[in-house]
Amino acid sequence: MTNSQSLRRIVYFTTTYETQSQDELMGFYQRASASALNEEITGLSVYHKKSLLHVREGAPDKIANSIARTGSSGWQYNLSIVSDVSDVTRLFGKWYACFRADDPAFFEDKDGLIDLRDLQRHPAFERAAEDLTVLSFLQAFMESFVPAKNPKSILRDEASAVSKE
Repeated sequence: MTNSQSLRRIVYFTTTYETQSQDELMGFYQRASASALNEEITGLSVYHKKSLLHVREGAPDKIANSIARTGSSGWQYNLSIVSDVSDVTRLFGKWYACFRADDPAFFEDKDGLIDLRDLQRHPAFERAAEDLTVLSFLQAFMESFVPAKNPKSILRDEASAVSKE
């Protein structure tokens, strides 16, 4: 995939009508990754409890086609675009899907699939951090399911750090 052509990057959210099983998410991944490869679209989709955060980047016409397919998919609704930028540099080298499977071993030897529990340590997350808009929406989305640190322990950690100085 080339970075020299004019690229469009969008960030959007959708909601699924039903909670998706591991097998349904795997089917989504297989269909979407084949389409992304064919259309030279890269990015990331993160699923949690009927909500999806999508980051797509590619040629403007291919992104428009991808949005149209998403809108007519029949299993997602409430498509809300929160960022749409043109003339960007490609962040992702491929398309990734991220969700939580019953068994973390499910993700072994599956290139392009990321266990939700490992997203913040994955190179795709590091690439997402290069665009502050993408990073901001990704972090906000993740706050809904990543346990926040107890505020009292944060204050204790800060007090401990100050006392050591």
